[in-house]
Amino acid sequence: MGFLNGHPPVPVERASELFDYAVEATVGAVAPPAPTARPARIQYSRYRPADFWTNPKYDPDSTKSVVAPAPGPAPAPVADSVPEPSHKLEPGCSLSPSEANTFLNCPARWYFKYMQRLPDPSNGARVLGSAFHKAIEFHWKAVLAKDPRPLAEAIEVHDQKFDELVQDAALCDDENAGELRATGAALVEVYLRDVAPSIQPAAVEVPVSGKIGGVPVNGIIDLVDIEGCVIDSKSAAKKPSGVRPDYRFQVSTYKVLSPKLSGRARLDTITKTATIQVVPQSFEVGPADVQYVELMYPFVRDAIKDGLFYPRRDNNLCSRKWCPFWRACEAEFGGTVE
Repeated sequence: MGFLNGHPPVPVERASELFDYAVEATVGAVAPPAPTARPARIQYSRYRPADFWTNPKYDPDSTKSVVAPAPGPAPAPVADSVPEPSHKLEPGCSLSPSEANTFLNCPARWYFKYMQRLPDPSNGARVLGSAFHKAIEFHWKAVLAKDPRPLAEAIEVHDQKFDELVQDAALCDDENAGELRATGAALVEVYLRDVAPSIQPAAVEVPVSGKIGGVPVNGIIDLVDIEGCVIDSKSAAKKPSGVRPDYRFQVSTYKVLSPKLSGRARLDTITKTATIQVVPQSFEVGPADVQYVELMYPFVRDAIKDGLFYPRRDNNLCSRKWCPFWRACEAEFGGTVE
């Protein structure tokens, strides 16, 4: 981090004191302006107890001492419209790659999803993706059990899962349940016909856990082949232009948690285009990827601990279509979500 004019950055808690001193030294004491009234909403400090991360229950290796806060005035009451979080300590104590990615993409979204536990209904694309994943999982479990099942059974698993999930989904205006169901079944057929025969599976739905940078992390690997390569399959509306950073972060996490993995990964994207395409993408986890995840997990942990939940309005997924929390976000932070 660069220093301004050769000086180190000033701690936030000292900034206002230094500013007041400078004003008094030049123009005399000036009465501070009256603070602008702001409706009481989220009192972030109440979700940040001093022993949040130093509690041995969540971090057995911690040796930090906990200092009780100095007595002071009671915090302002929280508005009745703000729901009390169902869990105050559990979120953030153990992170998954998807949870960390959610925070890195938009801390406010992490807050509304994992801390406030606001409703997060799936749209049609997520329903299709989940049903597709369930059918592929069914296929590989049958293969590993030496009891391969016909294509029709995998498609039936897809259809049943789709019908189950779509009941609680919030479909977008341009989504049709019947068309999505048929598209998902077609994706399953293409995957099992064109992709699956080339894979020699070793394990499916593999749970992994451990510590990265002192942070408890857990995850589930969809599929590992006999050479230790992580293989994922995803549905998408269009052909991907490259390996997404969040997926590289996910696979790098698996490699750190499971050193026996080869470090190689393959993502097969099945496109929901007029002509269904299979787009394979391969990469290998390198030292830079390992360094990144080892730095980011402590960063996310500390940011959660400090209550740094801010919206990322510049994010491509920050929209009324793709974020179910846009109303809560506007109410808390102001501004407009398009």
